[in-house]
Amino acid sequence: LPSITILDPAGGSGACLVAALTIFIHMSSALVGRAELGASNELHTWLRRIQKDHPSVGYYIKRRIVTDNLHGVDIMEEACEIAKLRLFLAMVSSVRRVQDLEPLPNIDFNILPGNSLVGLMRVDELEFNSKQDDLFKPRYRDLVAEKNRHLDAYRHAAEALGRDVNLRVLRDRIDAEMQHATGVMNELLRDQFDALGVRYEEAQWDAKTRDLGKAKKRKVTRNDIDAQNPFHWGYVFDDIVHRRGGFDIILANPPWEVFKPQAKEFFAEYSAVVSKNKMTIKEFDKERGKLLQKPDVRDAWLAYESRFPHMNQFFRAAPEYQKQFAVVDGRKVGSDLNLYKLFVERCYHLVRPGGHCGIVVPSGIYTDLGAKGLRELLFEQTRIEGLFCFENRKEIFEGVHRSFKFVVLTFE
Repeated sequence: LPSITILDPAGGSGACLVAALTIFIHMSSALVGRAELGASNELHTWLRRIQKDHPSVGYYIKRRIVTDNLHGVDIMEEACEIAKLRLFLAMVSSVRRVQDLEPLPNIDFNILPGNSLVGLMRVDELEFNSKQDDLFKPRYRDLVAEKNRHLDAYRHAAEALGRDVNLRVLRDRIDAEMQHATGVMNELLRDQFDALGVRYEEAQWDAKTRDLGKAKKRKVTRNDIDAQNPFHWGYVFDDIVHRRGGFDIILANPPWEVFKPQAKEFFAEYSAVVSKNKMTIKEFDKERGKLLQKPDVRDAWLAYESRFPHMNQFFRAAPEYQKQFAVVDGRKVGSDLNLYKLFVERCYHLVRPGGHCGIVVPSGIYTDLGAKGLRELLFEQTRIEGLFCFENRKEIFEGVHRSFKFVVLTFE
């Protein structure tokens, strides 16, 4: 059990990870019960050792699960903080006496903010070393070893060293190491954009038409890459991705959004009229036109529009997303990119051979022509364990229409 790695790459506020914690607690409780009944000498010794060193067996087991088994990534830093808080609350909820509490686990580097869909899955050591601007900087292999050593010390500092260890100094050191490595890897990622022929398209304002004009194309810069907040899996979780071939279990309920500018969503932040969401197209265009006469709104809209084209090009050209499209009757199919489709393919690459993935997606995974590439991936390169579709009639998901169809997909 301690060696099983679980990941939610679209963690949100931690619902999947809290559910995983609950299941692990049930399994561990069964082991404690067997140990108390004398079913195994090894289990009996394991339990007595915990009882000797820790005031609460339940709290200790929960802490080890959170520290050793659970990992999450989300694009919003606030969501990561909420996820950590939910895990902490789930841990302490069963403690009946204050004296049974021990230090909370240090999981700042288990639950991390970042863009799960953008970043290096594998890091080329030679390319990394050649990209560093300082010849005296540690080589990539040394950086990874140092990072892993510090991470292990940080995660288990409370139980190994007591409460007096200076965790802030250790955390700041890890942060500095990771920021340096991320800078180099962002440069490598920028080179990939260049190699794929991806160009940044900067939205322009046409004063004559009072609308968007022809975009200005230029090379993708390091700042453009930094703005994506890439999550470099091959470095952050190198011990899992490289040494073990991926995560044992992936659980996810990723966003289901078409990857393109959403005008109503954007302008709703600037207009109470738009936010009511009951407008005809003509009424919306009129309100949009008025809002765009304000320089601050117009600048924000141009910046928003500029965020999509180069990333759209990247997702369509990157080798790790080749199954987003397929050829049907000699023509390429797969129109708008949808985030759920990108996450399905990302999860496939993140789960180890023999590992399991459970993901909640729309019914389009098996009905849409544009998902044919993903179906080929699932049918030819995985073993589908379950593909269950249901409508939201009983309002399992609040705020979603009751006729909307969901799919719970599990595969090995």
